Amino acid sequence: MTPDSISARIKHARVVAGLSPQEMREKLRSLGLKYSQGGWHRVENTEPTNPNLELIKAISRVTGVSPGWLLFGEGEAMMADAGVAIRRQVIDAIEVMGSTLRMTRRQADSFSRLIQSLRNSS
Repeated sequence: MTPDSISARIKHARVVAGLSPQEMREKLRSLGLKYSQGGWHRVENTEPTNPNLELIKAISRVTGVSPGWLLFGEGEAMMADAGVAIRRQVIDAIEVMGSTLRMTRRQADSFSRLIQSLRNSS
């Protein structure tokens, strides 16, 4: 069932992507869009009269959801639904495996930065 408003579809896309509101705001911040906790709450709970297309594009990029689906609720919702979930699981598995390795402090720091970079690029 397709949520019947843009704001509901935005929230649905975030939830399906497995992101908390804070994580979503951080991902958007990395793309140059800054939202306070209250500002993001309004995005997810107030139907826009003039949707911010830059925000729609960024949400699409972060969640893998089609911009057309976000705006109109038509067509396929997820551009890469399985791919996003699988990628997240692979990164988690790499992080767990890496935590079992004996590394110097420098190697551990580099590994941690790599994992963070992978998470931020999704």
